[in-house]
Amino acid sequence: MARPPLTIGTYGKITRKKVNGKPTAFARFRDVDGRTRSVQRIGRTLAEAEHNIKAALVDRKIEADSQSALSLDSTINDLIAEWLQESRDAGKYAPASLRTYKLRADHLISPGIGGIRIRESTVPKLDRFVKLTIKNHGTGSAATCRTILVNAFDMAVRHGLTDSNLARSTATVPKKATTPDVVDVDKIKRLLEHLKRYDDPANIKTRRIPYLYVLNVLYVATGARTAELLALHWTDVEDDGTDMWVSIAATLTVGEDNKLVRQPRTKSDSGMRRLKLPAYAANLLRGLRLDAYNRIVFPSSVGTHRWPHNMRDDWRTAIKDTEFVGITPTAFRKAVATVIRDEIGIEAARDQLGHSSEEVTKKHYVKRLHDAPDSTAALDLFFAE
Repeated sequence: MARPPLTIGTYGKITRKKVNGKPTAFARFRDVDGRTRSVQRIGRTLAEAEHNIKAALVDRKIEADSQSALSLDSTINDLIAEWLQESRDAGKYAPASLRTYKLRADHLISPGIGGIRIRESTVPKLDRFVKLTIKNHGTGSAATCRTILVNAFDMAVRHGLTDSNLARSTATVPKKATTPDVVDVDKIKRLLEHLKRYDDPANIKTRRIPYLYVLNVLYVATGARTAELLALHWTDVEDDGTDMWVSIAATLTVGEDNKLVRQPRTKSDSGMRRLKLPAYAANLLRGLRLDAYNRIVFPSSVGTHRWPHNMRDDWRTAIKDTEFVGITPTAFRKAVATVIRDEIGIEAARDQLGHSSEEVTKKHYVKRLHDAPDSTAALDLFFAE
């Protein structure tokens, strides 16, 4: 009766003998492809040779269990590259996110710890890297690097290369406490008047396209993000002659190839929304539509989607040497959230901005109000006769 084959990922009896005077240990190992192969290791003694082959067979079993192109000798760079490819294939992240992850991996992780092999990786090594990144590059970059490492080592666990996620055990990156800097309504009104004068054809002495005023009116009228408004097509605008709605259902993003792409979805599912415009904004948009020459609401000078960073350059030029220096389009979004919260409620502000939860709206976009306790009884002591 034939001897049954070894189970995949296991080895047979270890034998020891000297080969050409060198202590050598032998064993048969059945690989993931089902083929049985001979493995051998040498040592200074037969006992050491047996110890070496056992260590090699353990590593080989882990690699066989992983069924991965990676091995324990693969570097962290290799691991991240495999994770990025797996993420692309699964469509897990937006192109802009993948681009950010790759940039951080190439410019921060690779020169920092990218050459360390998976077998050499430890929590202290990864933790030290994250802390140095905080010190040298700030919490934002450090948080992104930690996210990359956590996801990459999650994949290593799934592939059987490690028993636990070493990166997840590193200290979390502290978040800076921020208070939304909300510009008051009167200042935004003055800014809009400034942009209206700036875009007046009588004041334009160059070939630039006057679009900033209408764009900023839409900021106020919708609370939408820059990339969402610049992604608008006229097919996203509904007008029955009395009321007008815009559908925020796409956004502009930069892919891994550094090309601008109109992504047919927003930052999150909750960002897909249809917004009714105030009458003033609707009338402005109707006027813009009369002069439209292509499908894009705010096209560039060559008729393509306008890059958000080019818009920000135009914005800085428009407000240079004015009281509005330092104000960004995000300030409009925050002001919209605060006004809607005060007039209608936090739920309406959440839905207008397209947030998944009220907490996001409260934490980052509305001016915080804090009611102190009623201390008048105690404070009256200052004024008692």
